[in-house]
Amino acid sequence: MESIYKIFDQAPVVIGFVRGEEYVLEFANEALLKVWKVDATVFGKSLFTVFPELERQGFRHLLDNVRRTGTPFSASEYPIQFERRDAVDTYYFDFIYQPFYEAGEITGVIAVGYDVTEKVVAKQSAQRGEKRWKELANSMPVIVWTADAQGLIDFCNELWYRTTGLTPEETHGFGWTSALHPDDLDRCVDAWHHALARHTTYAMEARYRTKEGDYKWILTRGVPVIENGNLISWYGTGTDITDQKDTEQRLDALVTGRTLKLEKTLEELQYSNANLEQFAYAASHDLREPLRKSQFYLDRLKEGMRSQLNEIQLQLFERLENAQRRMQNLIEDLLDYSQAAKGTSQKEQVDLNTVLQTVLEDLELEIETRSATIDIHALPIVLASKRQMHQLFQNLIGNSLKYSKKTVAPSISLMSTLATGGEFQGYCAASDYEKVFHHIKVTDNGIGFDQKDADRIFMVFTRLHSSEQYRGSGIGLSIVRKVVESHDGYIWSESELGQGAVFHILLPSMAQDGVPRLKILPGI
Repeated sequence: MESIYKIFDQAPVVIGFVRGEEYVLEFANEALLKVWKVDATVFGKSLFTVFPELERQGFRHLLDNVRRTGTPFSASEYPIQFERRDAVDTYYFDFIYQPFYEAGEITGVIAVGYDVTEKVVAKQSAQRGEKRWKELANSMPVIVWTADAQGLIDFCNELWYRTTGLTPEETHGFGWTSALHPDDLDRCVDAWHHALARHTTYAMEARYRTKEGDYKWILTRGVPVIENGNLISWYGTGTDITDQKDTEQRLDALVTGRTLKLEKTLEELQYSNANLEQFAYAASHDLREPLRKSQFYLDRLKEGMRSQLNEIQLQLFERLENAQRRMQNLIEDLLDYSQAAKGTSQKEQVDLNTVLQTVLEDLELEIETRSATIDIHALPIVLASKRQMHQLFQNLIGNSLKYSKKTVAPSISLMSTLATGGEFQGYCAASDYEKVFHHIKVTDNGIGFDQKDADRIFMVFTRLHSSEQYRGSGIGLSIVRKVVESHDGYIWSESELGQGAVFHILLPSMAQDGVPRLKILPGI
């Protein structure tokens, strides 16, 4: 047996062996000890005594199932967290748990696996990079597009589709030319082929048909992307210059003496129709843009007239600015609530520790200003929308900071344990009693609230205090609840006036009844 162990020590895979109901560590090869960052002194101890965090991640359930049934368990790219003294390390493994038989009875479990952390991290990084780029492109106020080396369009941001009404299938390749005004088609296509042949910048002003049936002037620019002397792709933008072209046309008409009466009538009708359309559209997410512009012009007006304004007039400007800020915050909160209410169809493995780090960076100034302390225990990896998890924790921690006592520095703690829904029968549906959840507790030492308001605080626009006492729109906790519900979870709160508050969150674990919700490899 000793010679076999020596062979195992030189194997390029991780190998371990545990025995008995307490899963006593009998052997781990050098590769596994290196991952664990321990030495052979752990032999003879229970696996879960050495690494209690593994039990919280459901590994006792996995081992119990293999030892009880004799059925091997295997998984691909499975996330495992190890709690170090000053950090939490996450590894990913392809591994199998195999029952070990002696005299016809299962006395232990053998684990064999491959450390695939570098591959998984690289894949996740590439996916995040592409996703972040597309999110950025879709948030830009100009049309963004890309094409391959042959000049075939392969991506347009959402503004292009909202403007033209075309679908991706109708746009890609050379389909975008179908939106061009017939009088502009030939010169734009000729210019595009000229740029393709010479690898030079493409720049054209042309009219594009909108989904409403009229035309907009768009200045399109395309830049070739060259690597090692080879053309690999194109990157471009499109800017709406309709107002500028209209102004040029009006000036031309004035210079040549042409009457603008009919054009003005048509322009006013178009302007009226456009206002009606814009009003309907602004009722949702586009309210942000006009508000931003009005703030910009208000600032310019204030700065330009500052020397002429008296103290009362300056106060009026300040009231205008405060009103605009409140409106901006309300719009942002409403849009966040709307997105959270829609739920999410795209989920990924999200490390909540990483999410919390980003949230704390966003709230850094407020945390420092209030001398707050944030105590975070190891949090799990969940299958979720990363953006909505960020919303959830930013609103929860922000809520605790906002409703802190004026004379006591805020103290907030976050911790997570595994639990079944049956442990919280007063809050979970009966169909989820056997389901495994991550039970996340967020505790603070703030002003608290009366427990009779525990449900009401999650309702939209609910405020237990006046806006003069505590700023805010009353939407933050509503967003938190919508995010939790969209992830098939549960949330409730406990508090007493003056005694702080505890928020309980249940998020589904990726491992249910000992079977991870991941791709399962065939047994060997």
